[in-house]
Amino acid sequence: MKIQDPVIETIFPTPVLHSFMKREPTETELAFFNEQGKVVIKNTGNWTSKNRYILDEPEMVEIKEMLMEAVDYWFKTVVCNSKVEPYITQSWLNWTQKEETHHLHNHPNSIVSGVLYINGEDDKLHFHKQEYEQIKILPDTDEQYNEYNCEVAWFSTPPGKILLFPSKIQHTVEKKVSDKLRVTLAFNVFVRGTIGKASALTELRLG
Repeated sequence: MKIQDPVIETIFPTPVLHSFMKREPTETELAFFNEQGKVVIKNTGNWTSKNRYILDEPEMVEIKEMLMEAVDYWFKTVVCNSKVEPYITQSWLNWTQKEETHHLHNHPNSIVSGVLYINGEDDKLHFHKQEYEQIKILPDTDEQYNEYNCEVAWFSTPPGKILLFPSKIQHTVEKKVSDKLRVTLAFNVFVRGTIGKASALTELRLG
C-alpha cells in the first residue's frame, strides 16, 4: 500500500436506542393488553388498538415511567437541549399473527418514536435507508454489506426490548413465520419548550 494508515470515519450517524424492561409485565398489565385486544382496527398487514392513547391509562403508569426514562436518556444524550421537555403523545398496541407483516412506514408529527416488545418470538425490526441514490454500485457479495453500503439494518426484538429511533426513519417487520402472537406497544414523542433561536428568526415556542 502506497498510502499511510487509511481510516474511514462515520459522520451524521442515525441514533437508535435499545434497552430492556427490568421486569416481566405484571398480571394486571397483561390483563389490560388482552382486554385491549378485544377491540382492534385492521392495519396494513396486521392489527392495532382502537385506543390510541394506551399509555394514558391507569394500568400503564409504571410502563410509561420506564419508557419515559428511555426517552429522557435519548434527549439528554442525543439532543442535548435542556430548554425542551419531551413527552409521549400517542401510543397504541399492535398485534401480528402468523403470515402477517407490519408495512413500511414512518411516524409524521413526531420527533422520536419507540416500541416496547411485549410478546412474541425473537423477531426483527428493519430500518430502511431513505436517501435517493442516482448511482447505485452494489457489493460483490452479500457478505460484503457493511454500515457504509447497506440499505437495510435490523435489530432483534425479544420480549422486554425497548427501541427508540428518529420518527422520520422508515421501518418495517417482515412476514411472521411463527405461530406465537406478536404484541408490541408503540408510541410517539414530541417536546414542550422553545426551539430555534430568536436572533436567527427560527424561534418556536411550544406549549
